[in-house]
Amino acid sequence: MSEQERAAKRAIVMWVAAGIVVCGGIGAVLGGMIGLVGLGAGTGLAVGAVAGFLIGMPSGGGE
Repeated sequence: MSEQERAAKRAIVMWVAAGIVVCGGIGAVLGGMIGLVGLGAGTGLAVGAVAGFLIGMPSGGGE
C-alpha cells in the first residue's frame, strides 16, 4: 500500500469519526428534547457515519 493510499484511508477515517461525533451529538440533543436520547444518538451516529464516509470519498477515491 502506497503512502498516498494510507493518507487517503486516514482522511476517510477522520471524516467518518468527525461525522459520527458531530451528528451523534446533534442527534442526542434533538432526541433529548423529545425524550428519545437513545434513538436520537443512534440516528445521529448512523447519519454521521454515512455522511462522513461520503464527504471523505472524493479526497481518497477515483484513483
